[in-house]
Amino acid sequence: MVSIKFHFKEIDWVIYIPICENKGKNQIDYLVTYRNRKSGQTQKKRRVNLQEVINKPEIDNSYPHSIGVYLDSSGRGKKWIPEYLLTKKILNNQGFVKLLNSLKL
Repeated sequence: MVSIKFHFKEIDWVIYIPICENKGKNQIDYLVTYRNRKSGQTQKKRRVNLQEVINKPEIDNSYPHSIGVYLDSSGRGKKWIPEYLLTKKILNNQGFVKLLNSLKL
């Protein structure tokens, strides 16, 4: 399964969006997984709605975010290194949805 990943750098969260499984859906309705890299917390279900994730206080209450978009990374833990395709600063949830739209997933 190919996923595009979004690293919220300031809070060290990663949202994983499976590309094929979300084709034809409205971006805000994508089914995703996420990981809080600081605490190791992930979603409780197999996948959750993107809207649910970006409305979490950890994300919604700490804008602006610098988001690194990547497909691959290497290493684990403190040695984790994502290979960013692009980095963008966003100011709110609507900015994140605009970023998704610009990628034409």
